[in-house]
Amino acid sequence: MAINDKRQPQAQPSVNSMEDIGKIAGGNTSTSNNQQQPSSTKRSGGFTFASQEGLFGSTFTVVNDGLMKMVEQMKTIIKENTQSNRLELGFYPLDRNNHDLGMDILLVTTRDTELKGPHGVYALVICTSDTTLTTETTQAGPGQRSYTINTYPSQIFEADNIVQFLLQAARDCLGSNDVVFAGGCPIFTDFVNFEDKKEIQPALLNAINACTLKAFAAFNEAQGKLEDINLLDYDNKKETLEVDRKLISGVVKDFHGNPIRADWQHVVNARQVQQNNVGFVGGSVAKEVFSISGYTDVVMVNPANTTHVDSPWARKKLAQSTDEQIFLPVNVFTSLMPTRQQSLGNIIYALGVGIGATFADYWYIYQALNPLNRAPDWQHTIAGLGYEASEMFRLPEFAPFPTPATDPNVSENDYLDIIGRYFLDSTSFAIDVGLGTPTEWMLSDFVNAAFEEDHVAIQPDSENAKILAVTDHLFGGRFKEVYSSLGGTGRVVFTLPNRRFLVGQYHNAQTGDTRSLQDVDRLFLDNNVNGIKENLEFTRALVGAQSDPRLEVQQGIGIQQEIVGTLLPHSRIVGYGARLEIENIYARAVHQCMLEVGPRLINRNVTNTFGQNMFANYIGSAMIDSLGRSILSNQTSSNGPRSSLFGARWGNSGNNSGNTY
Repeated sequence: MAINDKRQPQAQPSVNSMEDIGKIAGGNTSTSNNQQQPSSTKRSGGFTFASQEGLFGSTFTVVNDGLMKMVEQMKTIIKENTQSNRLELGFYPLDRNNHDLGMDILLVTTRDTELKGPHGVYALVICTSDTTLTTETTQAGPGQRSYTINTYPSQIFEADNIVQFLLQAARDCLGSNDVVFAGGCPIFTDFVNFEDKKEIQPALLNAINACTLKAFAAFNEAQGKLEDINLLDYDNKKETLEVDRKLISGVVKDFHGNPIRADWQHVVNARQVQQNNVGFVGGSVAKEVFSISGYTDVVMVNPANTTHVDSPWARKKLAQSTDEQIFLPVNVFTSLMPTRQQSLGNIIYALGVGIGATFADYWYIYQALNPLNRAPDWQHTIAGLGYEASEMFRLPEFAPFPTPATDPNVSENDYLDIIGRYFLDSTSFAIDVGLGTPTEWMLSDFVNAAFEEDHVAIQPDSENAKILAVTDHLFGGRFKEVYSSLGGTGRVVFTLPNRRFLVGQYHNAQTGDTRSLQDVDRLFLDNNVNGIKENLEFTRALVGAQSDPRLEVQQGIGIQQEIVGTLLPHSRIVGYGARLEIENIYARAVHQCMLEVGPRLINRNVTNTFGQNMFANYIGSAMIDSLGRSILSNQTSSNGPRSSLFGARWGNSGNNSGNTY
């Protein structure tokens, strides 16, 4: 991908609030069914009762009432917020009765009239949350066990023929061949009230953003240019950036109101710097510019496969075959949300902030995993991991780890002893993406890169290369040099091809709210063992379903469905997702460039106080030992001690450029 040397990017329409829409949307909206009137003469192929249009010489193109209500609300929203004609908007309903579709689909299109680039096309599938397209019983795996697998509306965008159908429909409606598919997702009629503008508005805004940004990117790529944010252009004299790192017990919601798991959140606020007679002082209202949410998962890793031969731990691990450090924290981002512009450059910067904020002061250890910062009955406490340790090391007592959930007198030192004894001195970062969800389009470049084959990923025109190019542009040309010096492979992100997790929701009786099925992880299942060894089978089954490369996709999905159906019988599955592992060298290089190029972020830390072993051998290239210095400055004191958890190397300020295994 060619890089445009111009530091100043072309002006992009900022579409992040209805106020913004008002500034750029000209009310040039339209609806079209684009129906070909069939001839009244008898067709040689006869007719079917499902397709009788034109049989009696006329066609009735009555569009579904609910679909039209949503279109009218969207047009009203645009009309009420119109100030210019820069953004040409279109709404094209594809009614299931008139287009031989199984569901109603609304195509939202945009075109920048100043740029004169392509039309962006986003597809909203109108359905209920319990809609399934097909139900298939398949035999897979040893013994050809039967699995019943549903196909959901969110999956239609994985089929190239359907995407091509939607693009052709857009070409016909627009009278233009210059169209770019920006993504799509279902919108559930039982979750979103189509007659309520407040509920429709976020979905509309998301669709417009997807269209404008994907079209803008495609236009620049066709021109051989890379136009995105460049941190060398950032003016740190006009504003400061502050980070609030906080633990939360609720959920965050996407643009359609669907719950997303968020055990912690990093919020970046920009505060305008004001000048007076005594110098520069803060005083303006802080504006949110990034919101990064996620949780800390735990995987079991074979220590024998995760240590360099030259590492300080190598001698110990070689001499001690039963090393007890078997648990690896995996910091999983579930939302990387730039408030103003969701371009790839902004997403990468949000990822960099998330990596730095999660790792700084080993926050993910001292805060995120620390049960002393949570309610005693927190469903993701590390207590349950004690059952797995008991089984693996054949301890005399089958018991959970001592935490407030099991012992009200547990201390900070007790927790640190567990961490130091059973957890590796490493971590990794990943992104959970619900495929066909409202936010997938923002992460589509990472999704596409993750599913590239290795020999494709290292090619100069690959999706991985695209991410590297945008990252280098973000840091003013410094990144490629740093990445190369650390030994970057060109494989920025990867995933297990057969791995999927369930996307959906359930009602949590303990918390009293509706939560994401992302809750169902190792910690959740371990904490439901309740002293019964047989209950560990749920954990073993889940870990195998999500990480065993020998399992087919249908097997993994089927096993997870059985677990969720047993433990959470009233849950609702709406699709599937993929976990994207971030290459450790890429994470290190991004972090180093953030230190060098800036801007530095002020920490405003907020913390709420109160048998069979499946090893994740695939995780090795994502594991990080140390990130060195923090991107945060002026840090407030944390609730945890500052001393090293794992010995001298944990606090080492140097950079480790290699993998951990």
